[in-house]
Amino acid sequence: MHLSDAGTIHIIGAGLAGLAAAERLSRSHWAVAVHEATAVAGGRCRSYYDQSTGMVIDNGTHLLLSGNNSAISLTEAIGSRSGLRGPDEAQFAFVDIANGEQWTLRFGDSRFPWWVFDKDRRVPQTAVVDYLPLARLAWATADKPIGDIMKCGGPIYDRFVGPLLLAALNIAPQQGSAKLAGAARTRIGTELGLVEKGEFRFCWIVDFPMYEWNEEEKKIDFSHNPFSMPNMAVDEFLALDPTDRETILSIKAIQYDIVCNGIELSSGAIRNHRPDVMKKAFAIAGYPEEVLEQKFGGMLRALSLGAPPHGGIAPGIDRIVMLLCGEENLREVVLFPMNQQAEDLLMGAPSEVSPKQLRELHIRLALPEKK
Repeated sequence: MHLSDAGTIHIIGAGLAGLAAAERLSRSHWAVAVHEATAVAGGRCRSYYDQSTGMVIDNGTHLLLSGNNSAISLTEAIGSRSGLRGPDEAQFAFVDIANGEQWTLRFGDSRFPWWVFDKDRRVPQTAVVDYLPLARLAWATADKPIGDIMKCGGPIYDRFVGPLLLAALNIAPQQGSAKLAGAARTRIGTELGLVEKGEFRFCWIVDFPMYEWNEEEKKIDFSHNPFSMPNMAVDEFLALDPTDRETILSIKAIQYDIVCNGIELSSGAIRNHRPDVMKKAFAIAGYPEEVLEQKFGGMLRALSLGAPPHGGIAPGIDRIVMLLCGEENLREVVLFPMNQQAEDLLMGAPSEVSPKQLRELHIRLALPEKK
């Protein structure tokens, strides 16, 4: 959407979102111009005549939730609200067009996904552990596409995550924003009344994968904390064939998170305290022993003296306070929060560095020219 110098708001795209924005702005007495590349407005949320078949085709790929107030407001304004049909409870019907199999997911009314523990309510051919990667969406950063956060393949993705995110994000999920998908997940739960009010629901997240396939570098890499102990018999792990990709990618790490109401409160692991196991773990990920010695030599030497098994967990006190205060943003409970440019306005940080300080550290600046 663009505001021209003449005071006209230009909206690019006459899909459901664009039309809803245009209708609302026009009611506020703005001059609005809608631009659409196709011959007919409506985007995917419309039927169209297909000349090749001589039939009217229902596009049928648009997901409209009852919590989408802007879209609902548009249907009321144009008199089509009564024509909308939907289920009385939160449920989604699926069909596998490859074999004709059909199933319906009914999520229930709890923030915690109890339904995944019922095989009759899960996606066919999936197990409870298949749903764990979905938790990563809740903590994804804005610069990460979904393809970098989770595996875009397998029964859980092909039969549930992929179609749902395609409808919600209007883009191939592999390239879609993981942060937006996480926000959509939370918003869907809130608008459908699945989020309990005034409750604290805890769960432990375990069985994190030790390794994952790095599609960009075409190699096996660490999935999370490289210094965690693999959840595998030591002798069996040391005897692993580095080319046995299937076995390696199935290894779990002894890592654990505790989550409350969808917010990660603490994260921890059992430390990899054996130098031989650590060297093997890094070798599997493509890091030779000399690199390990160069970067983490101090740790290896300390562990070689006989460190016992040990581990821990780091609680996020600020997140706990945020939940207790009923806030949704950490900035509301942090003493000196930074703004979106990572600036501390109270302390005036970051501040300019003097040329003398730069010379002492042998740093030369190459700043862009001011426009």
